[in-house]
Amino acid sequence: MDKQTIERYQQDAHVFIDNYKSVKPRRVYELIATFFHPKELTLDIGCASGRDLAYLSGSGFIVEGMDPVPAFVEHCRHFLEGVPIYQDALPGLESQTTDNKFSNLLLCAVLMHIPQEHLHESVFNIIRITRPGGRIFLSIRKPRPDHTDDLIREHDERLYNYIKPKILIQLFEQLGARLKFHEEQIESARSGIIWDNFVFEKNLSDNKILKLNSQLVFTKDIKKCVEFYQSVLGYPPIEQDEFFASFQIGDSFLNFHPADEKSPTSTGGSIGYWLVEDLLNAIEPFLKKGAALYRGPLSINDYFGICQLIDPMGHVIGFEGKYLKKV
Repeated sequence: MDKQTIERYQQDAHVFIDNYKSVKPRRVYELIATFFHPKELTLDIGCASGRDLAYLSGSGFIVEGMDPVPAFVEHCRHFLEGVPIYQDALPGLESQTTDNKFSNLLLCAVLMHIPQEHLHESVFNIIRITRPGGRIFLSIRKPRPDHTDDLIREHDERLYNYIKPKILIQLFEQLGARLKFHEEQIESARSGIIWDNFVFEKNLSDNKILKLNSQLVFTKDIKKCVEFYQSVLGYPPIEQDEFFASFQIGDSFLNFHPADEKSPTSTGGSIGYWLVEDLLNAIEPFLKKGAALYRGPLSINDYFGICQLIDPMGHVIGFEGKYLKKV
């Protein structure tokens, strides 16, 4: 979590605690009642004043809490005697060494305090500690009408990083969870404040093929491809360099890569990529039936990778999904 934001909460912890306890997030509690697994183990990440922990406990859930702000942790340990409270934070969640532990995770106004460069690791660890079939609720505040940037600091130096819904949904899908619910909620108490509320569910298996996610086109000239498709689509690529370019088209991606000796006929062609929950588990049955690795697996980052297989008939198939590279 952002260091300046933690420091700001620590400085005026009593003010924030009083403010949080004076507000009842009725819509959040409605969604908890609708989507959370009742009476099962639930972690509140960013528990702050303990308001939501108290609600969850009173509603029959087995609860644990977590917050990076020392004053919040001290308050919750006193206010909620007997409830485990961890002083810990995203992205690492170092206190949570057990995978697949929690049936429900609550993150109210938490991810927006995470720097962009830590978002991927944060979502990976959120999903890691959730059991298969477990539910994750999170809320993110949209930028105020007078703010033009997605990444801003308030006058008191707290970080607000707005994550666009499509980007967040895609990230959860890539790392092993699917969207069950999304809404925009207009806050009644403060004018101009709108929240994105999400509920995700961790996938039950690690070898499920989810959807055709992207098309990779091999080309002799990326620059000409970009110029052509930009003129056709009416907007620029979301990513471009001398080795790669990508256009987002709806929920999918049209990607370009230089042709080489392994691309179809070395003169250009295309390969569809299937989005899978776990890269190695997904390709295993293909390999057992006679397919062979063609490219990769290759790490895109610490948690996501791609590979290509060539099937017994000579067709090249692409896969992308969760991939923890073994060191």
